[in-house]
Amino acid sequence: MTTAYTAKELNVDAGDRVVFMHELNGWSWCELESTGECGWIPNECLRTE
Repeated sequence: MTTAYTAKELNVDAGDRVVFMHELNGWSWCELESTGECGWIPNECLRTE
């Protein structure tokens, strides 16, 4: 099975809240709560609350 892929990185600032969708090779596909924009964020830049 193959899935569509985009290399779009999501620009976020410290304190921004995102919704995690899925993970691939050390990156997480997330949605920025404030705008609904989606993109990849490196896992080392994320923390859970």
